[in-house]
Amino acid sequence: MIHPLRRAAVVAGLLFASAFLTACSLRVGPQDRIGFQELLTRTAATPFECANYDLETDSCEMISRYQARSDGTVQARSTFILDADLGAVMTVTDTLRPEGARLCTDGKSTTAKVTGDQLTAQDNANLAELFLQTARAFGPSCIAFFERGGVLVGLSETPDGQIVRGQPAFVLNYFAEPKPLRGPSAR
Repeated sequence: MIHPLRRAAVVAGLLFASAFLTACSLRVGPQDRIGFQELLTRTAATPFECANYDLETDSCEMISRYQARSDGTVQARSTFILDADLGAVMTVTDTLRPEGARLCTDGKSTTAKVTGDQLTAQDNANLAELFLQTARAFGPSCIAFFERGGVLVGLSETPDGQIVRGQPAFVLNYFAEPKPLRGPSAR
């Protein structure tokens, strides 16, 4: 059973996680948008997307991988540390629909799995369900990719194309092999 204070910290981590790929303070406009197919072409040899790479520790806050499927959708799988003290790691998988240059989800096909060496199987299942409830409450969303000054970012957008504001920034780097994970930085 998760201690109530630890549960509050994990819930805060879930809220961070539900941002997935989110807006940042780097000002971007339509001229900075790159299409997902272009991104796939440019990163074909380096398919592991690293959110907030840290050179000193050679680690990422989240590792994602996108795979185009024969039906025209894209499967996205992201893994991140939910709570380092509990050893809780979450893997989220979703099927995204291309809409122009962006990828969109309604959250209905989202799955989540939590593993943690200091958690019970029931705790893991409860945390995954809490994440799914949070993600579905957020509603439909899209991921758009931008490049400005050599920096790539993924931004969450509402279905009508408005960038979701006030969420953590994810600067994106791409690698041939997945890097080690680290917990989210203090913001």
